[in-house]
Amino acid sequence: LKIYEDNQARFSEAKRIKTELLEESRKLEDSKTWAKTSKRIQEMQKIWREAGFAGQGIDQELWEEFSKSNDIFFNRQNEFFDQRQELQAEAEEQKELLIAEAESHKESSEWKETSAKMRELMDKWKEVGFASREVEDELWERFNGARQHFYQRQHEHFDEMRERHAKAKEIKEG
Repeated sequence: LKIYEDNQARFSEAKRIKTELLEESRKLEDSKTWAKTSKRIQEMQKIWREAGFAGQGIDQELWEEFSKSNDIFFNRQNEFFDQRQELQAEAEEQKELLIAEAESHKESSEWKETSAKMRELMDKWKEVGFASREVEDELWERFNGARQHFYQRQHEHFDEMRERHAKAKEIKEG
């Protein structure tokens, strides 16, 4: 009788713990705090395993509901990251095209038109979005390098032109 009562108490406590975990899991299904929620669900799964057996029939029923609830969150998380990877791949492709265009103009001497074009390319760059941590810095270096090459040449051109004007003015006034 004592063993039976002890078992019933353990089953009851396991059922209580697992029911609470199931309720919490259902609340987390729509979470978008991916890392925090993933960690919490993993902690909850550990607690679930340690809670013990909740009794014939009820243990399996609770597990199926808990597992299904966990899957809802993890499936949403996977969809989010898959979609983000697709967007990042598209951004990388777009940025490669912008780099090629910037590089095609970096030797231009059409200062006004090319300056406008470089500003337009910069606006497009900002609109494209983030490529990925792995490639973003390298893409930016290449894109900005082409722009800076043009702007450096433009700066030197106008410095030289101002210098010639100053010398010409000096000769006229001299």
